[in-house]
Amino acid sequence: WGPLSFDARVLDISRKGIGTILYDAGIVLTPGTRLRRARIEHPKRTVLVSLEVRHTKKIVLRDGRPAMRAGCRFIGARHDIDDLIRLFVTKLAG
Repeated sequence: WGPLSFDARVLDISRKGIGTILYDAGIVLTPGTRLRRARIEHPKRTVLVSLEVRHTKKIVLRDGRPAMRAGCRFIGARHDIDDLIRLFVTKLAG
């Protein structure tokens, strides 16, 4: 996010590039925000995509900590989006 960075977890992603991320409640993202060149790291591959925030919602994790959940459009080359989907499905199946 420019010179700033933060950790987030990809929760899901669809074939059309719509997905959800989970991140710290102290970070403020508003609908329309574009996170350019977001680095999504996986043990098998790092993928760079942009994220466009569509909506956000404050949630409470199972352990009682607050967090934010954002619906995003993942923007990148088709092969990068396909790789993300494969990595996500592999994680679920494993």
